[in-house]
Amino acid sequence: MIKANIAEVKAHFSSYVRRAKAGEVIVVCERNVPIAELRPILEKPKKREFGFLEGAGSHIPDEAFAPMSEEELAEWYGCAVQDGPRIIGEVASRYRHRPLGARVPQTRITPGPPIDVRSVQRAIR
Repeated sequence: MIKANIAEVKAHFSSYVRRAKAGEVIVVCERNVPIAELRPILEKPKKREFGFLEGAGSHIPDEAFAPMSEEELAEWYGCAVQDGPRIIGEVASRYRHRPLGARVPQTRITPGPPIDVRSVQRAIR
């Protein structure tokens, strides 16, 4: 085991890495107080093979990708589908700290134009 201060390790980092790769453990100190160790990785990481979970019950049914019904949308968002203005108010309060011109994700359920940040910020003032 080798002890070395930070300045020494910084100045000769590549040589300390070579020594660690060869199997030595280097203790890095700050004002002669040990704070870290530089040591070799003893085992190589195993290669992962594609498809290792095939047949392990990880199949997603096709129904998961079907569009949601009006009732499911209302339950998901916690409001009625026609509550567009209420959702805009929630978005405005969530993004109040954003500067003018910042992009706000569109979270409206009802079809309509994208939310304009400036008009939302004017509405909450």
